Amino acid sequence: MLPSHAGVSESDVFDGGKYRWKIKAGSLIPSGLSIAIDLITPGHVHIIANRRMKQSEYILLLETMFEKAEKITNIAAETQLNKIKLAGKRA
Repeated sequence: MLPSHAGVSESDVFDGGKYRWKIKAGSLIPSGLSIAIDLITPGHVHIIANRRMKQSEYILLLETMFEKAEKITNIAAETQLNKIKLAGKRA
């Protein structure tokens, strides 16, 4: 893989999707990965490779990063939490 702006797509806004996970703020990003901020869509980021690597290594690093991720099971509660957290921050 080549370093690029494309990668695993993430957002700080829960969209109500069925298969969503969240990573706690302050979680470590494994060496070899970076967070690229989308300058077009507020709150949207990509988890990208920041150096040349094989796809298998990229996947392994993502798995390491997501080991402690929490599956969102209560969609209504998570949606409400986002409304509170983002009140007044977006148009």
